[in-house]
Amino acid sequence: MVALFCAGIFFISSLPNIETPYRSGLDKPAHIIEYGILAFLVFTALVRTTRLSLSKAIIIALLFSLVYGASDEWHQSFVAGRQTSLMDVAADGLGGLLGGLAALARVAYMRQRDGHG
Repeated sequence: MVALFCAGIFFISSLPNIETPYRSGLDKPAHIIEYGILAFLVFTALVRTTRLSLSKAIIIALLFSLVYGASDEWHQSFVAGRQTSLMDVAADGLGGLLGGLAALARVAYMRQRDGHG
């Protein structure tokens, strides 16, 4: 699911001169939501498929989102009609943090509900 979501981000970023929520003044909220979902997916995948601690999983999810966001901005610098911005990378990082925290809260709730923690 993570790879599919990343492919979707890459595909949309490859489209030149398209009308997106980014152009309607919703640029930063869209980045936060997009990369929040990405971090949520990465964190969930790590918790389900590895033995990493929750703290390591959230750090990796955040870093992955931030690095992927920065690489996406770099990628967009080669696409006609697209712009790059360090503020977009910052919004990606904030989204990654919020998405990771949301996933962590979900895991904590499920463990408490199931009597594991």
